[in-house]
Amino acid sequence: MLKHGMKLVYKVIITEEIVFATPERIKYVARINDAVDHSSTWAEFRHAMPRDEYSRVMLLSFDDKEEPRPKGSDPFNSGAIVPSVSEMDYPPHLEDEMFHGTMPRDIVEQYCWPPKEMCSIDTKDLTEIRTELKPQGHKLTPALEQEMSHGILPSDALENCHSSSKSPCTFDRLCTIDPKYLDEIRTELKRRGYTLTPALEQEMFHGILPRDILQKYGECELNIYGELCCAIDPKYLDEIMEELERRGFQIIDGSDDASFVW
Repeated sequence: MLKHGMKLVYKVIITEEIVFATPERIKYVARINDAVDHSSTWAEFRHAMPRDEYSRVMLLSFDDKEEPRPKGSDPFNSGAIVPSVSEMDYPPHLEDEMFHGTMPRDIVEQYCWPPKEMCSIDTKDLTEIRTELKPQGHKLTPALEQEMSHGILPSDALENCHSSSKSPCTFDRLCTIDPKYLDEIRTELKRRGYTLTPALEQEMFHGILPRDILQKYGECELNIYGELCCAIDPKYLDEIMEELERRGFQIIDGSDDASFVW
C-alpha cells in the first residue's frame, strides 16, 4: 500500500507531459544516468553506480552470457550493457514507471507488455479500417470484424488507424500479469538481488501513482513503432495535485531539479 504522507516530485518535461516520481527514485535513476553518460572506464562506472544496480548490470550483461567481466581499467562501453542503452531500454524511464511500475523493462516486456492488438479501436476509425482491408481480400463479415478487432487485425491497418487518430488503449490492459507467472517473476527478481518487500512489490508492479488517477488522466496511444506510449497532459496538473494532497501526499515542484531525468 502507498504510505500516507509519501513525497512525490513532479516535473513538466520538454514534451509537455507530467512526470511524477519519489525523491529517492529520482536520485537513484540520476546516479545511473550519470554513470552511463560520464564513465570512461569500468572502474569509474562501478563507483558511480548504485551498488545493487551495478551488480544487476554485471549479472545480466556478462555473467548470464558466460562472458568475463571487464577489468576496471578497460574502457567503459555502454553498448555492452543489458538491457540495451542504444535502444533506450536503459537507464530506467521515470515516465514509463508511472504506468508500468519500477519492474525491469525486460520482465515487463516478457510478461505484461501489451501487444498492439490489445488496443481498443474508436468507432470513428472503422470506415477507414474497412476501406484498407477490403483490397487485401478480407471478406468482412461481422464475425471476422469481431475477431480482427480483438486479436488478428493486420498490423498495418491498426497502425494507420492509430496514426490518423488518438484512439485510446484501455488502461486496465496495461501491464496486467497473469497470476500464474507471479512465482516465476519473483524468482527472477530475487536472482537479480531484489529484496521483495510488500512496498517494493507495490512499486514494481503498479507504479507510484494511485491507479484510479492513472485511469482518469493517463492517455495512451501507439507510436510509429507500434509501441504503446502513455502520458499525462499538464492541463490536469492542478486537478491531480489537489486530489493527491487531499489523500495525504506531499507534492514537490521539481521543475528546477537538474537531477530529475525522466
